[in-house]
Amino acid sequence: MTRFGIALALALLGSSAVAHGAPLFAHGRALSSALDEARARGRRVLVKVSATWCAPCRALKRDLERSPAARAALGRYVRVAFDAEHGEGVGVAKRYNVITFPTVLLLDSAGREVGRVSRVAAAKKLLSQLARLEDGSATLAALEKRAARRGADLVSHARLCRGYSLRGDVRRAVRHCQAVVRGDAGNARGLAAKAMLDLGRFLYLRSARDSRRAKQTLRALRRRFAKSREATQAIFPLARALHRLGQRRAARALLDRWATSAATHNAAAWFAIAERTPSRWAITHARRAVALAPKDADHHEALARLLALAGRHAAARAQWRKATTLRPKSAYYRRMLANARPR
Repeated sequence: MTRFGIALALALLGSSAVAHGAPLFAHGRALSSALDEARARGRRVLVKVSATWCAPCRALKRDLERSPAARAALGRYVRVAFDAEHGEGVGVAKRYNVITFPTVLLLDSAGREVGRVSRVAAAKKLLSQLARLEDGSATLAALEKRAARRGADLVSHARLCRGYSLRGDVRRAVRHCQAVVRGDAGNARGLAAKAMLDLGRFLYLRSARDSRRAKQTLRALRRRFAKSREATQAIFPLARALHRLGQRRAARALLDRWATSAATHNAAAWFAIAERTPSRWAITHARRAVALAPKDADHHEALARLLALAGRHAAARAQWRKATTLRPKSAYYRRMLANARPR
């Protein structure tokens, strides 16, 4: 039996499954209340941190709700969910340095982080990674032991590079990322470019909020490993770093050269949404994304958000209506349409 299968079997034997139809994660509940329950019941806590605009967050929620395996396996935890941009969720995201969505935190009953699963939109992958945290094989402490025991274990260093970058631990993240870059100097294993990308976009840009170092690291990645997939993935965070340094023309020029498809035009639009800088430039990219892929509701969403930020509420409402027509079963799009200003 696989490790995932063992974890699921233990969950089924050790706790009752979440009732079908019941919410998997409690919204509106204080973290302190969840921790109190965990102490009383001798359990750990799962904290799901999302954002309303995050499409992978909505995908994970849908997949979890439909998965009998998830309902069985998650029954062993006290579960609570937060919106990182509203209410207590703002403080929870700051306390645990949640910088990517969705993030699922595994906490002990004292509120200490055991580990986290980030940027996952599928229930099966979430459960698999939780099982590895539960058996101790994927915790940062376990990875530290492996990295120390086998100096050439670059995979452990790479995982530690990402783990500490997400947590915002600058000293440890830099140490492990640099070990990866030295050990895979030519990127033959594809690890050096990933480490530099993690260092630039997660540690410097988001955790440390050091746009200058983010710019330097991401530009170095694009020069050193120009043909790597990570060199392309560095474009968006590099543009954000340039923008935050006041180099807005350079940021837009970088995105203009990159945007050649519906997906990349949409990404340029979301860049402006993330930086809350609506403009004719951003709306043009959003319209191009819609023109190239008119049946993609996410593209209509980006255009709707930009139009609303620009004060063009009637036009924004029309785009929310199109998104809802494309995904009539989406409670999120129906809610956004209902809340859209009529003018």
